[in-house]
Amino acid sequence: MCRASIVKKRVTNLFILIALFIFVLCASSGATTDQENCLLCHQYPRLGTVDDNGSFRSFYVSNEHYASSVHMAVRCSECHRGITKIPHEKNTVVDCSAECHVIEPTTGRPFTHKGTADILNSSIHGVNNTFVRNAVKDDFPECVSCHVNEKLSLQLESRKGLEMLVVQQGRARCQECHLNRYDYIDKGIIHVLRRTETIKKQLEVKMMCSKCHNDSQLNERHKMINAIYSYRENYHGKTMLLGLDSAPSCLDCHIKVGDSPHKILSVNDSSSSTFSDFRGKMCSRADCHPTASLGMGRTSIHYVLDMYKFPVQFWLMAFFTFLTVLSFVPLMVILVMELLRMIFPKFVLFKRRQK
Repeated sequence: MCRASIVKKRVTNLFILIALFIFVLCASSGATTDQENCLLCHQYPRLGTVDDNGSFRSFYVSNEHYASSVHMAVRCSECHRGITKIPHEKNTVVDCSAECHVIEPTTGRPFTHKGTADILNSSIHGVNNTFVRNAVKDDFPECVSCHVNEKLSLQLESRKGLEMLVVQQGRARCQECHLNRYDYIDKGIIHVLRRTETIKKQLEVKMMCSKCHNDSQLNERHKMINAIYSYRENYHGKTMLLGLDSAPSCLDCHIKVGDSPHKILSVNDSSSSTFSDFRGKMCSRADCHPTASLGMGRTSIHYVLDMYKFPVQFWLMAFFTFLTVLSFVPLMVILVMELLRMIFPKFVLFKRRQK
């Protein structure tokens, strides 16, 4: 074999080894996030379908976002259990209350969101709640209506340069008991630390609730007022729009202190934080109006000028509007006439006849 053939063969083998190395490196880097090779198809941004309503439904999954999210260690099939073949079946529904691979340390059993799902179903957002007026299942929120696969780093970014110090101190504690195999500590510590801050900011909560409560058709079906509009019109909503960070959001009033944020009850439910006998206590909390009397809770926050739903407020507004017009209109006419006389002192509209 000539020297040129030997060199050519060695170069070819070298290229093959480099290609295999790159392939193995890429496969190992994505093994924790795409163990089932779902991104083989779902990595393409334009992957999707058009539903029966003519809307485009995207099936694209960002590997970068998924790899740094709260579900980064969860395999796709653990949530999308209805998918058993390719192409996938239609109308497969994700059940967030199903058990996943993570072992919950206090019970020793696989982790599940079933407890959260049970609380949500018993709240006013559950279709079987006794206070629901119109049980249209599609109108009620699901997990994905409020939650997205948020990145774990979002809450740490607000620590203003302290994130590395916090992570390092926490890692030292974790290493006393846990091994850092497969970056277990690095991923777990961020997952825990993000719980030390509010997951959603006040304005984000308001925008989240607006998805449903600002829908005129949904409000009509359930005989509800537009709570978002009435919120923006009162002092709570105006302070939020002006940028006050401590302005109360929907969850601050509609959930009792210490209760789950999913436990929002009807205003007519005696266990609700917004029940007439309990509203005063909510207003006089230490972080709201600590010096207020319990009578502050009698104020209607979500009232609108509707003659049938809020007759007292409607007729009071009508009376004062009529009183304002009756008082100011004659006064304005007199002022305008006096101003014209000052500008045109010799103007005469009707000349007096001389005898």
